[in-house]
Amino acid sequence: MRTVLLTVCVVFMVVSIAGAESWKQIEPQYKETKQLMKLVNDAVALVEKKGEAAFEQFGKKDSKWLTDDTYIFVDDMTGVEIVNPAFPELVGKNLIDLEDATGKKMVYLYINKASCSNHNYRGWVHYMWYKQGGILPTWKSTFVRRAKAPSGKFYVVGSGLYDMKMEKMFVYEKVTEAVELIEKIGRQAFSILRDKSGKFICKDIYIFVDDMNGKEMVNPAFSWIEGKDIIDLQDSNGKYIVREMLDIIKKNGSGWIEYMWPRLGASNPSKKLTFVMKAQHGEESFLVGAGVYSD
Repeated sequence: MRTVLLTVCVVFMVVSIAGAESWKQIEPQYKETKQLMKLVNDAVALVEKKGEAAFEQFGKKDSKWLTDDTYIFVDDMTGVEIVNPAFPELVGKNLIDLEDATGKKMVYLYINKASCSNHNYRGWVHYMWYKQGGILPTWKSTFVRRAKAPSGKFYVVGSGLYDMKMEKMFVYEKVTEAVELIEKIGRQAFSILRDKSGKFICKDIYIFVDDMNGKEMVNPAFSWIEGKDIIDLQDSNGKYIVREMLDIIKKNGSGWIEYMWPRLGASNPSKKLTFVMKAQHGEESFLVGAGVYSD
């Protein structure tokens, strides 16, 4: 299993460097996101100070570490669950192949984020999971960080919230990772970007890809658009969406654009803020983007 993880680290090393810039450029917008990140940061600081002796504190009910559906979990770097006060039956088990309701391997993604983020060693993972006592899964967003105990051992420390509001930094992170993947393997990346059990789709966020002439190459949410020329596509206010996106990446390489676009399954458009970035593979250039609804 160690070999697999190291391979993934090599694949995403450049993404981690781009991700490092994102933490400086884009701050969380919502209070709940800030509080969750602070909780994990505090837990990491405790582990790095007290080591394994800190684990017992994470299980104390009604403490800052364990309230309602919010709790701190700890895994080792191979995927063995060390601490999980909400699901104690998982402690001691290797969860590297644990899948959510869509087939997404969450623990594998935790370790990837904590292993391959250059000097940051952190990131977000979004997946479908069950609340305690719940029957149906719901979206959960988890923030993870690597911690180094005084013993020298590394751990993944994290916590998540259900039905979080989607943040601009989530979009930025996914677009930069998608660009790196395309620049590494070209069009072979398209099937990965469409995979509903993969890391590039979460809640209302998905990756789309156009060529430089405005032809839609990838759109997992609106698949019937794929293969069509949408260069003259306008939103409900008459904005030429794709033309403006192409202008942004031709002039600046990346940037943000706001326009009106319907949510999946909805007929009325909603305000959407989208980050777009240019990807280059050989002689082919692509427009890569993802957005977050702001209403």
